[in-house]
Amino acid sequence: MQAAIRATTEAQFTMRERFVGLKQSGGLSSPEDCARRLVEHLTGPAFGAAPVTDLRDF
Repeated sequence: MQAAIRATTEAQFTMRERFVGLKQSGGLSSPEDCARRLVEHLTGPAFGAAPVTDLRDF
């Protein structure tokens, strides 16, 4: 998904440069790390406490 986003044009996806920057700076998580964080959040006490959650905060 990330590669597809970075391959689009700015007109197709206005936040493209943010994702390009995250890739260049090493700010993207591996699929395994993302899955681990997601499971921890879904099974943890904070699940549902906020309408939006950023898994990078875990």
